[in-house]
Amino acid sequence: MSRIDIGEIESFLRTLTNSNADAKIVLRDFQRTINSYVGDKSLTGQAIDASKAYFETGYGQLCDAVLQAMDESEQLLSKYIQDFYNQVSSASDTRIDADVLQQVAQEVQTLKRKKEELQQSLSIGTATLHQGQVQKFSMQLYDAMEEEQILEKYLAFEQSHAHFFESFGTLVHAIQRAIDQILHQVNFSSQTGVYSFSIGFLPAMKDLNKELQKARKINPKLEQELDNYQVLAMVYKGKNGEPQIMWLLEKNGVGVSNSELNQYLNRCGKYLDSSKYSIITSDELNRKINRAWEDGVYYLTGEVYSGATGSILKASAHVEEWKGKLDESGLYDAVLGLGLSTAAIMYKNDISSFGNMSSEDGIRYNQYWKDVAKNSSNQQSELYNINLQVVGKQEYSFDTYNADPARLVYGSGKNSNPVEWNETINNLKNQNVEVVMKENGTMGYAPKTDFQQPQLNIDSKSSYSALIHEQQHYLDDAAQGFKGNAFNFQIKNRVQLEFNAYMKEIQIAERTGNRQLANQLFENYIRERNQIIFGQSLH
Repeated sequence: MSRIDIGEIESFLRTLTNSNADAKIVLRDFQRTINSYVGDKSLTGQAIDASKAYFETGYGQLCDAVLQAMDESEQLLSKYIQDFYNQVSSASDTRIDADVLQQVAQEVQTLKRKKEELQQSLSIGTATLHQGQVQKFSMQLYDAMEEEQILEKYLAFEQSHAHFFESFGTLVHAIQRAIDQILHQVNFSSQTGVYSFSIGFLPAMKDLNKELQKARKINPKLEQELDNYQVLAMVYKGKNGEPQIMWLLEKNGVGVSNSELNQYLNRCGKYLDSSKYSIITSDELNRKINRAWEDGVYYLTGEVYSGATGSILKASAHVEEWKGKLDESGLYDAVLGLGLSTAAIMYKNDISSFGNMSSEDGIRYNQYWKDVAKNSSNQQSELYNINLQVVGKQEYSFDTYNADPARLVYGSGKNSNPVEWNETINNLKNQNVEVVMKENGTMGYAPKTDFQQPQLNIDSKSSYSALIHEQQHYLDDAAQGFKGNAFNFQIKNRVQLEFNAYMKEIQIAERTGNRQLANQLFENYIRERNQIIFGQSLH
């Protein structure tokens, strides 16, 4: 096992940054020298022209590559340090010797055994006399267990960062070799007026490019797969006001959902050659979205909605209202079908589509959005032969936001569809979903994580439609392989998730011939989408 002193690594990062800063000054001076040499019209001749061409294309590229590699090395080490603080210990003076901590882990077991033996040997009469000894064991055990926990965290950290310094060191060595080629292996002949270069130049450049590609996690296979799509990039202002890039894949005029390529673009898109993608404006992107809706197509996935559902999407006045809002939203107008993968717009505890929540449920709801990881439509859950019966008064209106408008029409699912209600809940439980009945209007789904099974919260008086809505969240979660936090802040996934669930409710409303309810559900979706993207209130 290894040892680590995070303070030493911090010190090395500062040294590396300062060293790189000095080297960057020299490299930029060298670039200016090359540019001056290449642009000097007084130097002519076949050999000189060939030399100029080589330096312009060769050394210029190498200097650029070295400068990029320097930045990459600093970013890599900074991320390593930040990961350590986040995953192991936040103390800047942390020193870890895994071999010593392994001994501590063994000591924990010994202390536990001694404490248990002492407590078992104490009678009621002698317990007070030996309380100090018991307390001493407790404190020793507490300290040892704290160190044991650090060991467990560090071992997990070490495993997730395996070979980091090996690859990092190789990159730094490649940078040093390239700098040496640039600064010390270039000679100028005063007799011929020609710069000459060493035979080590080409190998140095190849090594640097290879290590730089490896450090950036460039995947040639995925790069080739991107050629099958039109890659679009739109620059927008992030929440911090800094420009961000939103990447999209398109084929035959509609968006394509490919989680692997989307993740790759979010991570490595900034390294793509400019010929590999097209830059579009927010207005151009809005027009693509609106044109797709006119054909009943969901732009993000290319999924086509026909029949009554399609007509709602094509003709709904809410869509027209939505278009107007989009036109006014400027660069920050992430519309349906778009993903601000780097934006972190979070819900607040007092804003919820699930009705009035307790603070505990609000925290759970927020965690749900942090965990949510959806990227594709899942239609594997066929709606049963539903025959909803209207319960209660039949005249109703939707003047204000209601999280479960179907309940106003059909009543609770237990009354309108008792068989389907029970079957749905039993099916969920059989798939290890924890179903929690609430009495406060709460409805929500918390995805499966490494620490808990998927959980579905539903009010006991909710409509059957609302239950199907939450079930769809589980089905999407399962279809994605329970990725949990994998797509934490990918807004397009949150929008897609709600779209899938609301479409299930809309289909139920259509099958019962209730167009007004279908329209209201679509408006609920638009409100929730606007809250996800723009932070607007649902009410």
